Amino acid sequence: MAWINLGERSGSEYIGSFLRVLKEIDDDSIDENTTEGIFVESMKLLTSLAVCLNREPDSAWVAEGLSRLERGAHAIVSRHSTLLYKYLIGIDSLLWGATQDDWYQACIRRSAIQVLMDEIDRDADHRILNRDFVDECDDEFREAAPDAEKLPPSSIPDVSPSHWWWTAPGKAG
Repeated sequence: MAWINLGERSGSEYIGSFLRVLKEIDDDSIDENTTEGIFVESMKLLTSLAVCLNREPDSAWVAEGLSRLERGAHAIVSRHSTLLYKYLIGIDSLLWGATQDDWYQACIRRSAIQVLMDEIDRDADHRILNRDFVDECDDEFREAAPDAEKLPPSSIPDVSPSHWWWTAPGKAG
């Protein structure tokens, strides 16, 4: 199984890359299937950003970069909220896929959703993502965890402990 190298670049680079990809998604000339694939791949940039934020929470780039991220991403993600909900729904099938790789991919998605909620979708008056829907997703993680195989420690990215889903599986490998 190949694990993704998360957080190898700077947080500013991940923010810039994510915003560039969102502009591609916002291009009406791209077909829906392509747009969905681009969106799924772009969300990995947010999981990498979570690693950078955990490693360097007080770095000079953080305040300006996160402000730029929120300003640049909120409206585009809001316009494409259907893609976001498809992405979130995709976690459910991954959780019950019964392989370590499926759990790993579900965790990548959930961490990306967490960064989106924490850094892009903070305005309670203009929410993109229904928090109850995310809570239901977390309940699915908790329900599936006892039967899921633990991820190798080397595959778990250096994210905040608040990303508990990475260490939730209970079955030894």
